[in-house]
Amino acid sequence: MKTVHLKTALTVRILLATFLLFTGLIASAQPDFHSGTDGEKGYWKIQTDYATRSTVIRFFNARNEPIYQETIQGKYVKLTKRNMRLFDEMLNRMVNSELLASQVKSYDLLASNDFQYSSAHSSNRYVPDEKPSEEFVPVENRLFIANPWVTNTAKLRVNFANPKAKKVQIELTDEESNVVYYNESSYLAGYNRYFDIRHLNSGKYRLKLKSPDETLNYLVTINKPYHEYTLKSIK
Repeated sequence: MKTVHLKTALTVRILLATFLLFTGLIASAQPDFHSGTDGEKGYWKIQTDYATRSTVIRFFNARNEPIYQETIQGKYVKLTKRNMRLFDEMLNRMVNSELLASQVKSYDLLASNDFQYSSAHSSNRYVPDEKPSEEFVPVENRLFIANPWVTNTAKLRVNFANPKAKKVQIELTDEESNVVYYNESSYLAGYNRYFDIRHLNSGKYRLKLKSPDETLNYLVTINKPYHEYTLKSIK
């Protein structure tokens, strides 16, 4: 199913950039802010880290799952009524996109822990037979961009915009890249796929998206006793 999540994420990024050009900045301390939960809509949250001089804006759906995150370096956001209304509008865009994305079929990554995992030099043994859905890619976008995330229900979503339709290698390995759990090449202009990672043991894993122009690396951390699944960008 075609979705508009990449387009929405790009739109939100542009709106945030424009927003910061015109909003006032504050030099004094500002506490973290939580917009409050809504049973149907979700919420957004702002956290300022003065040690790193950065502000993180996160958007969550009604299930408390993160759906978008933006880090702003060296800036503070003044929470005026106008600015809060703008964040509410951005949240609506992201939640509406999430409702569409929730209808995309999920794909199993592993059937069980009993499989003999492939080595780092093996072929794409665990590639699902189904093809990933192709995303809508904005005409104005000419860059390879990605926005993967993982939910607390152990669903790893991998999506990216590849406007030039170049070869992109998608790989999920252990942290040291010695064991390959998934390996695939894609030439799609837009890629979107869910993976079920419930069968992976607690630990750290590396997600790599490699294009001819750029390689993006992410660290996936699983803590099964606490049902914690996190993903962050790494070098």
